[in-house]
Amino acid sequence: MLLIFATSSRWQRNPMNDYHDKDANGSEDEGKVVPLRPPESPEQRDPRLEELIRELRQAVPIDNKFSDAEVIEDEEKFRKRFGIGFRWNRRDREGLIALKVLYDLTDDEIRHFHYTRNLQRTPFGVRLIANRWLALYGWFQLTVFAPLALALLIVTVPNAILTPSKAIEPTLWLMALVLLCFTIYWLYIQPWRVQCRVERDRRSQAASIAS
Repeated sequence: MLLIFATSSRWQRNPMNDYHDKDANGSEDEGKVVPLRPPESPEQRDPRLEELIRELRQAVPIDNKFSDAEVIEDEEKFRKRFGIGFRWNRRDREGLIALKVLYDLTDDEIRHFHYTRNLQRTPFGVRLIANRWLALYGWFQLTVFAPLALALLIVTVPNAILTPSKAIEPTLWLMALVLLCFTIYWLYIQPWRVQCRVERDRRSQAASIAS
């Protein structure tokens, strides 16, 4: 009888042992990092987002300006700064920047000289070639068309007040004459005036330095 009791007590489970076992297992589990969710595959970006990022990287600065050194080295930046009509090689880009610095020209003045065909590219640099005789020809045209526009304006205003329907055609002619006068000034006269101004400023600066 005692033997049976000893054997049964030997195989009886001890609650304290279970507690220690759980404590040991718990301590071991605490050292492990259990992920809350399985790792995900790398996120794929939207192709439209990729295209937007690429366009932003290639975008022109807010003020649409690149430095002189950048436009000399990069023809694309040169066109973005001065205009799509500029397809110049590196030598001519250097000459244009040198001319701009020499006469202290603005980018708008450079574009104006270019579109009116008053920039000459040579192996020795870029020059301003606004013509005095073309400027005089422009002034002559203005002396003809400007009085016509003024006379038409005097005739059109009373008609526009009394009979507006009869003033439509004279108004259109007046607008055409004003646009013509502006084009003549922009094409022939303004380049010559700007060139005279920058050359005069250049001579005054050289004289002040010499004195």
